[in-house]
Amino acid sequence: MKKQEESVVYFLWILIGLMLLGTLVSQWFGAFVIKYLYGIQKIESLTELGQSHPSAWYAIRWIQLFHTVFTFLIPAVWVWRKYFKQNDYSDIKEEGSLIRSLLVVPFLLLSLLPLVMWSYELNQNIFVHTSIYEWLNNMELRNMEMFKGMLTDTSWKAISLNFFIIAILAAVSEELFFRGVFQSLLIKKINPHLAIILTGIFFSVIHFQFLGFLPRALLGIFFGYLFWHTGRLIVPIFAHFLFNGGQLLLYYFHKGDYFEIKPEHTGSLSVYIVVFSIIVFIFIYRISKSLIFPKKYGYLE
Repeated sequence: MKKQEESVVYFLWILIGLMLLGTLVSQWFGAFVIKYLYGIQKIESLTELGQSHPSAWYAIRWIQLFHTVFTFLIPAVWVWRKYFKQNDYSDIKEEGSLIRSLLVVPFLLLSLLPLVMWSYELNQNIFVHTSIYEWLNNMELRNMEMFKGMLTDTSWKAISLNFFIIAILAAVSEELFFRGVFQSLLIKKINPHLAIILTGIFFSVIHFQFLGFLPRALLGIFFGYLFWHTGRLIVPIFAHFLFNGGQLLLYYFHKGDYFEIKPEHTGSLSVYIVVFSIIVFIFIYRISKSLIFPKKYGYLE
């Protein structure tokens, strides 16, 4: 048992180390592409490159794709293959449990959204009177400008690539990394509920968008419990895909006005709506636990 616990810690450090290495590799790759295509030795940000060279947004999309693959997907797959011996859920005998789990996800996500929006407003208020608010806000604006730049091209080719990178690849890579591997390892070491919460916090921190820290952590915890209560990684992947894909669709349909939850969109939220949505979410989740989700698993074995 002690040897197994030591192995868990070892692979957690390996996972984080590979993530950092993947980030460096993807940054090197991005710098190489920029230098090769545009002859630029150094830039402040990808946003600056896109604004000064509008044609660069296509290359930026591919740089983002490689960043996701090298930072999350490859490290997660490597540790999963090295540590987890099997991915066997053959003891789930109830037919259709996966289908019913997937069908209930949109209702859970919709009932959680008011709380997510309210937590964003709370997150803003926490930092608004601090000395670092302007710095955090500028960082948030730079990130938003980059993604808006990626989405300005409305050709089917650009839309398809954006949808693949932001909705599909991000959902698969991040859920495999955070829930499938990181959370699964933590659960072997500490209390499952604490592991899910810590994974959600880590998931939010890694995005380096601290004005949206609380809602992202809340979503990460939600994804973690979906995995914990279903044993199927496809369930949180589907939820993550719906959330990211929904934001993309709203962006394209509303010309960018609703790409990100903003304080002005949450100010009209009544506390009664938030409380009611929490009650609805708890009701749906408790029903799902007893009738739809098969049992507690929590790790990829």
